[in-house]
Amino acid sequence: MDLDRNWREDDFGRAVWKFSKITGAYESLMIQIDGFKLQWKDEMEDEEVKVLIDKLLAEFSDFDDVMYDVMIPIYREMYTLDELNAIIDFFETPLGQKFAKNMPIMTMKTMEVNQKRGAEIVARLLAEAEL
Repeated sequence: MDLDRNWREDDFGRAVWKFSKITGAYESLMIQIDGFKLQWKDEMEDEEVKVLIDKLLAEFSDFDDVMYDVMIPIYREMYTLDELNAIIDFFETPLGQKFAKNMPIMTMKTMEVNQKRGAEIVARLLAEAEL
């Protein structure tokens, strides 16, 4: 990683990292990656497709790239450093830690419900189209 991409040398970058760890955002990202794996599991029976998907997931899960290219720009757009630090302060409280602990679970449950709901909607629309 180039020095200008080293988010660890920047106060804001370090705050985003701390926020991502204390709130469960990092764990949520890992859950999303696992969700991609589940979504593509049938296609992964083909060895060529599996290699491509593994490469995609490896690049997507490079946390330094995710921090620099995705998370930091979004957080810079939404919050000042002082605001981000105030949010971190909340997540260091017992209520904030409870919320953070439950966030990855809520993310997974939401993904499961939406996958099931999406499959039901597609099945219904396909059935309606046959009429």
